Formats: sequence, structure tokens, C-alpha cells
Amino acid sequence: MRTTLDDGGTNTDTIMVVHIPEGGGKATAVSLPRDTWIPQSVTDRVKGPYDDGTSGTYKPNKINSFYSTAKFYTEQALARKGVGESPARERQSDEAGRTMLIRIVQAFTGLKIDHYAEVNLIGFYQLSLAIGGVPVCLNKAVDDPFSGAKFAAGPQEVSGSSAMAFVRQRHGLPNGDLDRVRRQQAFLAGATRKMLSADVLGSPSKLSALLDASSKSLTLDKGFNLIDFAGQMAGLSSGNVTFTTIPTHGAESSTSTDALATDPAEIKRFFAAISGGPERTSGSAATGSSAAAGTTTRTSATAVDPASVTVDVQDATAAATAGTPVMDRLASAGFVRGQNVDAPGIDSDTEHATTTIGYGKGGQTAAEAVRAALGGVGTVTQEGSVAAGHVSVVVGTDLAGQGLRAGGAALRPAAAPSAPGTGTGTAPAPTSGDAITAGTVGCVN
Repeated sequence: MRTTLDDGGTNTDTIMVVHIPEGGGKATAVSLPRDTWIPQSVTDRVKGPYDDGTSGTYKPNKINSFYSTAKFYTEQALARKGVGESPARERQSDEAGRTMLIRIVQAFTGLKIDHYAEVNLIGFYQLSLAIGGVPVCLNKAVDDPFSGAKFAAGPQEVSGSSAMAFVRQRHGLPNGDLDRVRRQQAFLAGATRKMLSADVLGSPSKLSALLDASSKSLTLDKGFNLIDFAGQMAGLSSGNVTFTTIPTHGAESSTSTDALATDPAEIKRFFAAISGGPERTSGSAATGSSAAAGTTTRTSATAVDPASVTVDVQDATAAATAGTPVMDRLASAGFVRGQNVDAPGIDSDTEHATTTIGYGKGGQTAAEAVRAALGGVGTVTQEGSVAAGHVSVVVGTDLAGQGLRAGGAALRPAAAPSAPGTGTGTAPAPTSGDAITAGTVGCVN
């Protein structure tokens, strides 16, 4: 994902989810337009900071608002505690904004986000200079005084200030912000094509300039190794990198603001097709397990009546969006709902990698049945604090979802829309535009 500081604000101007398959294949970058409406069915599953220091759900809004809202509330909460304006307060509030954005994107897409990268507009300027210009192509000539975009029709290269103008323009485009999304995809496709070429990969000076530009304009999560990422990208050909956009359905009818409507179920199918995994709800459990574990837990499961077991769930992942889907999954298997809370003191440094399934005296069989219902994921352990008749599930990242680094498939179309009478209504046909590949320089508006 990426965010820009545009027009002096902190709204996320552009968001992309990038899938790089671990086992090889095609990489896919999916744009989430900034005006995408996030409905209550999504926001109700995500908690963010309030200005009084507490937390809770936010109202439905455009996807670009959640970063800035969480950042602002965190600043206010810190100010109430006497923390004045300082780099420390800025860092904490920025981190709150990033965390909230990740949680919303995960809940909306059904994916687990493994890494986060943030770039400001100057990054386009620096990137284009570092690689010696970016090839792009326009369907028609443009002259926009608001962004400074003044380009002829046809193929050309942009660099420096012209690169910034190219990706910023949204006035005067036939499809408004959706065309700007396509502009940004075309720019990144051209940049990817250039970066994966021998002209850059074979030039130590250009590689050094590229890494230097990245270090100045990128904010990365602590686990994101830029050198490793560059190595992964170097293993791809430009034709194996695709840029596309989520399907949208015109104007959102539930709000008077200018927002794009989506079908949440369609969005889940869309991303499940890209990641190569099964369709699932946000943060839902991965279903993979070893054959041995599957055999053991299936045998145990037959000896337990799920209705006699109460399951208490704690979400110990930094994004904190996995608890409810895990509880829902266990409830659908017949287990009784117990407490469902976020584990205290969890952040990106302290989140649990492994799910723990705890049981009290005499409860091992019940715990194994819970593990079976979770696809054999997790470690079963006896804990004296677990009450009789209860099983405790502390959710780790192994259960939070297969994530974007699952063995991936090439980009595939989303599943067909529901038949009349079985879908969400008579929404217009989805709009996302043709996919753009880095292997060719296609023209855009």
C-alpha cells in the first residue's frame, strides 16, 4: 500500500495492495481508489483510537479517511495526557493512522497484509530521476493548470516535476479519480519496466541512486527489507507484473458525498482469486494443515460434542481483525461463543506468530477438536487458568489469514455476479478498467 501527503492533508491519496507470489508466477498490484466507500459491515469489525484514549469502531466513510482520523484522534489523546507537539507524538500518531488503515484494508479485502510501505509525492519525483525517466503514453494531449500537467498525446518519458504532474492530475479527466488511478498505475508499470530492464539492473550507479531515492521517500514497516524486496522483483520479468483496480459500481447511494460503491462479497472474491486462496471473510483462518495433524485432530473431534465446549478468543495480532472471524468459524462448527477480546499490549513487535489453544484439566480432547475446526492450525497446551468446559484460543498470525505471500496464482477474473434475486441488488456493472502490465507501455487518459 502507499499513501501520499497531497494538498497539505494526511488523507491516503492512493492505496495499492501488492501480491508477490512466493512460489513464482505473476505479481499483481491492485488499486483501491481513495473514494471507495467502506460500509458499516466492514467498519463494525475494526476498532480504532478515540480522542479520549479509548478505542472503538468508526462510522462508514471513504477509505482515504481512516488514516487521518486515527492519526488526529491519537494526537488529541496524547495532548490530553500532556504530550506536547514533538517528533515522538508525530511518530505515535502516524503509526496509529497506518495501523488503522491496515485494519480497514484487511477487513475490506479479506487478506492479511504482511508489509506496509508509504511514499509521499516527492517519491515519484525522486524515483523518476533515479532511473532516468519513466515511459508513459497518453490517449490525448492534456493541459491542466491545477496539477501543472501539460503533455502531448502518445508515448513519452516523464521525469522530475513532470512525473509529479503526471500522477497528480485529476481535473479534466473523463473518469475523474478513476483515471488518475490509471495514471498512477501506468506510471508504476513504466517504472517497473524500466527498473527490471538491463539498463537499470546492469548499472551499479542507477541501482545505487534508486536505493538512495527509496530510502529518502519511503516509510516501511520494521520487517520490510528493501534489499530482499528488490531481489524478489529482479526475479520477475516486466510482463509478469500486472496493475489493476477493484471493481466499483458507480456512486454510493447511502451517502451524499462523492463516493464509489462496491459489493463487499465481490471484493472478497476478487482478492481471493488474486491471492490464489479460498474466498474468506476478513482475517479468517488459514485452512492448510499437515496430513498428520489432520488425521490426529479428526479422530479427536469425533469424541467431542462442540455444544459442550465454550471457546474464548483473544486476538494477538497487530492488526486485531482476526478475532471475530475465528470466533464465527468456531461458532459455525457448533462451539459455544465465549469472550472475544483483543489481547492487551499487542503491536507489530509483540504480535504472536503462533496460535495457542489452551485447555484446563481434562480438556485436551476438546482443545484438539477446536484445533481441528481451525484446520489443524495452532499449538495445543494445558493452562491452569482455563476454566472447565472452556477452551482458550489466542490467535496468532499463522491463523490470521494466508496473507499476500501465499503460493499465488496469476490474476484471474472475479467470480461471476450473483443471479437475479440472490445478490445485493441491481447495482450497475462493475468498473475497474483493463489491467495494465509492465511489459508494455499502454496509453491512458
